[in-house]
Amino acid sequence: MLRCILLKNRFVFNKILDDLYLIRQIDLDTKYFESIWEIPEGVVYNSYVLNTSNGSIVFDTVKKNYCSEYIEFLDKNINLKNVKYIVSHHGEPDHSGCVKELSDETNAVVIGHPILGRELSSFYNLTRFKPVNDGESLKIGEYTLVFHYLPWLHWPETIVSHIVEKNVLLTCDIFGSYGVYFNEIYFDELSVEKQREYLIRARKYFANIIGYYREWVLKNIEKTSSIGLKPEIALPAHGLAYRGDSIDLIKEYYLKWSRGEVIDKKIVIVYTSMYRFVEETVNDLASILGENGFKPIVFGFNDTYRSSISDIIGELIDCETIVLATSSYDSSVFPIAKLVAELIVKKIPRNKNIVVLGAYGWGYRVSRELSDIFVKNGFNVKTFDYQAGQHKSIIREIFDKITGSS
Repeated sequence: MLRCILLKNRFVFNKILDDLYLIRQIDLDTKYFESIWEIPEGVVYNSYVLNTSNGSIVFDTVKKNYCSEYIEFLDKNINLKNVKYIVSHHGEPDHSGCVKELSDETNAVVIGHPILGRELSSFYNLTRFKPVNDGESLKIGEYTLVFHYLPWLHWPETIVSHIVEKNVLLTCDIFGSYGVYFNEIYFDELSVEKQREYLIRARKYFANIIGYYREWVLKNIEKTSSIGLKPEIALPAHGLAYRGDSIDLIKEYYLKWSRGEVIDKKIVIVYTSMYRFVEETVNDLASILGENGFKPIVFGFNDTYRSSISDIIGELIDCETIVLATSSYDSSVFPIAKLVAELIVKKIPRNKNIVVLGAYGWGYRVSRELSDIFVKNGFNVKTFDYQAGQHKSIIREIFDKITGSS
């Protein structure tokens, strides 16, 4: 199998099957995915090419700032003159960033959802566009493509492409993951340990990017089942491909994450602490939780360290209880705590127990304001206020509040 042809250590070319190829862009430059999510692990953008007897089809491209390298790399590995169509599954610019340049270079027609046509016209002044209907097919050479609408995963115009004769499904952001991979094509090429690490990254990606649209995951998985779509290979636009049993595995995880299925006794504690009073409380609390068979995971923000918000949201998706411990700031909620609370109500299923711990100095009870954010969005919330520096005498009471012992 053809592996790892590199251009400036940024692109990889691999053969998936006869006539079907992967062009992977390695991105270690982006530090904040979508300008918010910390990704020190990096990310890849997967573009695919299907060669047929009547021309080639490119599926998705890469970010705009890499267009010249991407097109140069394509030209080294395929005949650009043969490209007749560019399928853009989703208009977000990490996938559509080079459709205009590639279309201009090859005279290829861009295919996608009707909404995508308006997006690409606005983003890039693209005019060479063909909209497709849900379930519409395109015959090119010896291959048949069928396009299916899977809306809100995670934009309204998301589609997937089924290469019928190969039973391959190109899924764009669906089943995507963070992380950089030079040599592996498929998830099942990883060791068991590396698979566990990969699924943590996939969960993080799911929570960050798709969490807000989790109800649409359930609807769209039901849709694919109802139309009998059972691919042998699934090719996402981020991360690794899936084949055979691993497709069922990632689908099952998508269902679990969408429903918010919990890991028993997993408690995620997020705290902000200007002068370490709240941090002391959290450290003692985590110790007593661990001693009593719970699985605390702690994330903190203080004067020398900040946890990754993207990691926090990734861990929250399958926890049983969320503890948000903070103090006030300018007679209101500490800003980072409020941001985390707002992301929770957007990204995380409602079946989590929420406990708000509010430390105060001269009187403001921060827990009330934070509690309102959660209660208005359907969460079950408990609150506990205490004077900063005085937690030792009430730590057991806090423990009972969190674990339901009281």
